[in-house]
Amino acid sequence: MTADSQSHGQKKDKVLPFNFLSQNELAWWPYQSLSKSLLRTHRNTSALLEINRLLVDEMRDIARREQDFVLNLSEKILNRRADSGDGKRANVLPPEAVDEIFETAINGIRQFGQAVADAQVRSIEAFRQQAREAEKAASHSQAAE
Repeated sequence: MTADSQSHGQKKDKVLPFNFLSQNELAWWPYQSLSKSLLRTHRNTSALLEINRLLVDEMRDIARREQDFVLNLSEKILNRRADSGDGKRANVLPPEAVDEIFETAINGIRQFGQAVADAQVRSIEAFRQQAREAEKAASHSQAAE
């Protein structure tokens, strides 16, 4: 046997200390477990971001409606002052008009406060639903393992 054939034969008999491709499932379990955990975390984070985006969108819409309300109310006040008749009393609104303006403002504040509370409740309910789904997915994943 030549030196080349002997060294070639030795290479064939040499076994790699840790061959990744030939390992059984137990060797891969920690990596699979970590990967599944990271995937669940990523999905939960994505759901959290989506819920927060929806809440921010709702709050932005409420803020726009509130701005429109305030502009309409102020326009109503300014129109009443301009239409109040004689020039001597143009700076004073009648008590009925003042009461109507304040009642409108109070009702508007209540409506917008309720809209904000409803948006926040919907957000919390979405978080609860997401938590239930995540728990259900985790228990199914553990049962499968």
